[in-house]
Amino acid sequence: MRITIKLQVLKPYKKRELGIVSPVTLAEVVNSVMEVLNRTVVVRADFIHGQQRPGVFGVDEPWPPGCEPREG
Repeated sequence: MRITIKLQVLKPYKKRELGIVSPVTLAEVVNSVMEVLNRTVVVRADFIHGQQRPGVFGVDEPWPPGCEPREG
């Protein structure tokens, strides 16, 4: 969401330089950026403050979509 907003509020000349000329193009750019980030961002569970330890996916909170462990 922040990427979409940041691109929407760019100065018009910067949007033209990036080729963002319509809402459809904006969506395509955001989807491309997110596709790259989804392959490179490390996701970790939140810190459990009451127990002073990192959380565990599948125990303290659900697995993020697409990050579930493979069965077998």
